[in-house]
Amino acid sequence: RACSYYSSFDNDKLIYVDIGDKPSFHFKKNSGYCANTAYFIPNGDYFLCGLLNSNTFWYFITGKTNSIRGGFYRLFTQHMDSTPIPKATETQKSAIAACH
Repeated sequence: RACSYYSSFDNDKLIYVDIGDKPSFHFKKNSGYCANTAYFIPNGDYFLCGLLNSNTFWYFITGKTNSIRGGFYRLFTQHMDSTPIPKATETQKSAIAACH
């Protein structure tokens, strides 16, 4: 069905699962779609992917969200949208992107 962000599926993006027990962000270049149990961040890159897959991010996000049975967490868009992303130099971004 048509939606306001339909064209975002054709661009680079970070895809992540709705419910997880560890960081599992994946950078997808170009066109791609998600099932209804995944979300995506439009215009993502390898730096952001590496940052969101870090232990530091997981520590932060698990403090913001509620855990559900089995130690899993819901990664709702409202939590992801309000997650601060630190400024980084190009050198720092390259180092983090290389760890993705």
